[in-house]
Parts: sequence; structure tokens; C-alpha cells
Amino acid sequence: MTGFDDPRETGEWGVDRTFEDAIWVREVPYVKGWAEARDAAMAWNNAVEEAGLRSVDLKAVASTGAGGVPVVRLRATVEGIRTVTELLRLGGRSLGARRWVR
Repeated sequence: MTGFDDPRETGEWGVDRTFEDAIWVREVPYVKGWAEARDAAMAWNNAVEEAGLRSVDLKAVASTGAGGVPVVRLRATVEGIRTVTELLRLGGRSLGARRWVR
């Protein structure tokens, strides 16, 4: 197995497993955080497809962190990262993206 289906990378249910993921607190609004992360992940994934990239090479996955904080994890193959790196370099130069860096 390789890529996103590799159980060494994704755990038994296809999601990242960390110590934080193992502890759930009843009062924490995980669903709210996940829903916000899902919306951001969907926007990213749509932009990836519109740019002509394959979702198998680059995909955003919604999650939550400690306290229900929305988190988007990027999953990528090496080729996906190389492609996005080049796109960011090209786009950054053409759009003057440095103005957005704080």
C-alpha cells in the first residue's frame, strides 16, 4: 500500500491518530469545530480540482484539535507537494503575494 491508504499513515479508520485524538471531553464542541474545518477543507479541495490537480495527490481533511479547535490537515504525495510548491512560487511572483505576509 502507498499514499493515503497506507495504514501506517492513517490509522485503522483512515484518519490520523495522535494522543490528542484519543481524549474526548464531553463539554467541548467538537462538531462545531469540525464543521468549520470541513468547510475550509472543501474550499481547498475544490480549488485543487479547479487548478487541475488530482485529489489523490493533494487533499485537505477536516479535523479538530484540543478544545475543539478546527484543524485542516493537508495530505499529499511528494508529487502533489512539488506541484503546489511550484504553483505557489509562480503565483506569488505574479500576484505580488509578499504583500500578504505579515
